[in-house]
Amino acid sequence: EEKDNMVKTYVFGHKSPDSDSITSSLVMTNLEKALGNSEAEAYRLGNINKETEFILNYLDMEAPELLESIDDGADVILVDHNSPAESVDNLENANILKVVDHHKLALETSYPLFLRFEPVGCSETILCKLYEENGVEISKEIATLMVSAIISDTLLLKSPTTTEDDKLAVEKLAKIAEINAEEYGLEMLKEIYERNIDVKVLILTIHNEIDYLMKAVEIGCNGYVLKDSESSILIFTSTVSSGFTIPRS
Repeated sequence: EEKDNMVKTYVFGHKSPDSDSITSSLVMTNLEKALGNSEAEAYRLGNINKETEFILNYLDMEAPELLESIDDGADVILVDHNSPAESVDNLENANILKVVDHHKLALETSYPLFLRFEPVGCSETILCKLYEENGVEISKEIATLMVSAIISDTLLLKSPTTTEDDKLAVEKLAKIAEINAEEYGLEMLKEIYERNIDVKVLILTIHNEIDYLMKAVEIGCNGYVLKDSESSILIFTSTVSSGFTIPRS
């Protein structure tokens, strides 16, 4: 009887989900369950991309179930977004319990709720703090999800949005996950390239270290462009045709 009275909590990120959106839904759901919300379930609002597919395959995990719609009054937790335009269509009729996000505030409600916003490079950095603050152990699997998303969102900690909190989180989580963050990040890029042989990859970066360049070349990147270069001075490692992907760092 008690179980029948329990209401499901939908945990999801934004539409057109990236790795942070998908992993955060899984990580937040795990936290909710650890805190006693056994009815929390992770969902996604769109198809996963190749990078996220690599992360989930690396962990032998299934992607969250696709959420087409929710009933009015449904309990929801938002991660990696808070704008109604990026969320489930009838968000205004849902009961928003919590929001964990690193984007600007775009949500208005007529009721109080738990909000955790921080100006960091990735939502997983905030979730890492929430695990620590609540005394919830971070498993190797959860650590891998977290660090994967931070690596993705901060472009191997080289994005301008990267903060000291992101760096500290990656250092801690990489140890728990037992991975080398830089090597793992490049491996993610390599996997994308190998799974999509028609995709051209051009790295746009402020870093000109030869070791980083050579690793990029080795995994099959088609180009390497320095952000501080004038538009006419581009460093190409091979000919790049139209339709390439640009990882920024």
